[in-house]
Amino acid sequence: FLTLMHDVNGHQFATPNTNNLMFEKGTDKTSNAKVGGEIKRAIKYLTGEEGKFQPVYSIIQEICPNSIEHANSDTRKVNWMMGIQYDDGKVCFALADKGYGILRTIKKTMTQKVRDKFRNDIEILFAAFDKEYQSQTDDDNRNKGLPRIKSVADAGYIQNLTVITNNTLLNLSDVSKSRMLGVNFGGTFYYWEITKETYNRWKTRKQSISA
Repeated sequence: FLTLMHDVNGHQFATPNTNNLMFEKGTDKTSNAKVGGEIKRAIKYLTGEEGKFQPVYSIIQEICPNSIEHANSDTRKVNWMMGIQYDDGKVCFALADKGYGILRTIKKTMTQKVRDKFRNDIEILFAAFDKEYQSQTDDDNRNKGLPRIKSVADAGYIQNLTVITNNTLLNLSDVSKSRMLGVNFGGTFYYWEITKETYNRWKTRKQSISA
């Protein structure tokens, strides 16, 4: 974007770091090849060799359909955006949609509504990732998708998994870092990091299972 822009003095902005990527998707399908290719590139940055990292690929494939399903009904509009940043010893992933947010799209039974009067939104959002709710669309994807995302963090394959939605910031890797926000975020934002250690943790486990 900045390569096409100039500052107030007419000077072109510096060429951005090519190790950073931002792309967006505005249809009801994800680019599997592009996502897979960028993950391989991230692993090469961390280890020196290209490699598949199925946990990261799988949670992106969980997040993007959820965003398409819950963000807005017009698939011609951008439903989600994805950014990748290459940092010192880690690769940072960020995905965001501009929909209603998780807390506004979960479906509650009467019992859950009564119980949630005694919970704050951090506890309710954590419960959504713990498979306690169904979505308002009655589709089973979110009921399974959010717990799958959490399971990748629980296994230690990603770190610092943070979700911002509605008025809540939830850190699923360290719940003590979660907090309520002073403003309402119109959508859902995911952030996580991978390192050589998180990749090797998954790779070692995969090899032991195969053996």
